Amino acid sequence: MSPVHRSPSSRPSIQNLTLTRRGLGRALLGASALAVSGTAVSMTAEPARAEGERVLASWGSSSLAPHSILDHVGSELGFYPVVHYARPAQTSIETLAMRGGHDPLLDLPDGMIPGHTDPIEVTASNLRPELSLYGYEGWVDDVFCRLDTTDHGTFMFHRVDPGEAKPAVSTAFRSEPQAFSRNGCHVYWMGKNDLTFDGYSADTAIENTQRAWDVDGAGADGRVLVLGYWRTFLDDAARAGDIARVNGEYATRFGPDFYLDVQHLLTDPEWGLSSPPVADMGLQPVTAPDGGLQPPRELVGEDNMHLNDLGNQVVAWAITEKMRDRWGA
Repeated sequence: MSPVHRSPSSRPSIQNLTLTRRGLGRALLGASALAVSGTAVSMTAEPARAEGERVLASWGSSSLAPHSILDHVGSELGFYPVVHYARPAQTSIETLAMRGGHDPLLDLPDGMIPGHTDPIEVTASNLRPELSLYGYEGWVDDVFCRLDTTDHGTFMFHRVDPGEAKPAVSTAFRSEPQAFSRNGCHVYWMGKNDLTFDGYSADTAIENTQRAWDVDGAGADGRVLVLGYWRTFLDDAARAGDIARVNGEYATRFGPDFYLDVQHLLTDPEWGLSSPPVADMGLQPVTAPDGGLQPPRELVGEDNMHLNDLGNQVVAWAITEKMRDRWGA
């Protein structure tokens, strides 16, 4: 019998949550657990693609968490299924782990994969989660398991089906989302939280986005679009400098065909601010005290750090138009 995959798009939507990156993190643990966990479905082998499927996957943090963005792109360009792997508050290294470019190396007790399905708390020698805001399925050796995060930098690990306890040949936790989306197309909007969280930086955002680009050769095959950052109303001049640096590096590395300059999109009256979703509104960018440009307030949510539905419609339109000739059915 062929293995069955439970698509993340069938899980409860997180698109209506208004999130800050760390301040509301712990307050959202219960809600986000519903949003990203679901019930794992047993499988012992990596899933095969059904004939005719064209997978489109989102990766990153809360900016790309609203399902409406990629659902619009998928509908316009003929993708099915559209899977939503972006998670609130993720840093770039957490996104990279889910993408399959940085497998967590688990410290399993006595190096054993347990036979039972009870969760056990473990650490990973190469990854410390920032917040308990995501979980995903994968494999340790050939055993299908689930990995969830706690709010104190560890993981809860459990196998999905009971079986025989056995030593782990490798303690690497291999991502099921990566396996499911292997031959698909991918949109990355990742790493903005690296500019906020201690221990991360513009450098880690750039490095890990490059590593994600390289997974499965997807970037070289023209199957990845990288989205740049935009200056929120909470970003001061120093943060704006970091944003400009990351955007400049993305533009250089990925080129005009596979990089979308969201800062330009959301501040240019001749481009995004006159695009079909907002064509009749006469929008103009906001000028910050230091002279930098920010999107019109009509496109920004009440938290001043995420786009509202109208802003997300502009981004969805831009992704669709940029990739129509390359990714269209």
